[in-house]
Amino acid sequence: MLDDSEEEDGSTPGTGVSSGGIDHYTAPHVDLFIMDPDSFVYNPALLDMPDTESAAALCDVFIYRFLTMQPVLHGPSLKYFLTGQGNYLDLSLDDPAIRALSFAVFYAAIVTLQPDECVKLFNVDRQSALTRYQFATELSLAQADLHRTTELTTLQAFMIYLVGLPNISSS
Repeated sequence: MLDDSEEEDGSTPGTGVSSGGIDHYTAPHVDLFIMDPDSFVYNPALLDMPDTESAAALCDVFIYRFLTMQPVLHGPSLKYFLTGQGNYLDLSLDDPAIRALSFAVFYAAIVTLQPDECVKLFNVDRQSALTRYQFATELSLAQADLHRTTELTTLQAFMIYLVGLPNISSS
């Protein structure tokens, strides 16, 4: 018999099962833009970054498919940062704005992929990847205090997130 916090496969809802650098998981539905991110419990692993190889591949997809249409960031600087080679705009990796930007980039990259491309590149179905990165982006934006920020990086992350939203159903 399972308690309310376990699913049939023994996993906890909202947790990931790793597969090639991008996790499969079911995110809890929470409206993070009207709710304080500290007012509910979530698995911190949901905010784990993908491995370096997956991050580089997602960054390439973002640069070639998103930035060509919406040039809001400097692609080489972004890739340098996302592959762990340095900081972005002198912000530390722990900065909430940087986490929000990273997840927004990963989310926008997945939005541009077809389902078969997502499986081929990352060994994960597109919907699972979209769910994971949408949740991580929303949570990171809330943690970066989106409603009160004047931080350029947080605002860039929000803009990237918004541009990707209407494309989910049409992709």
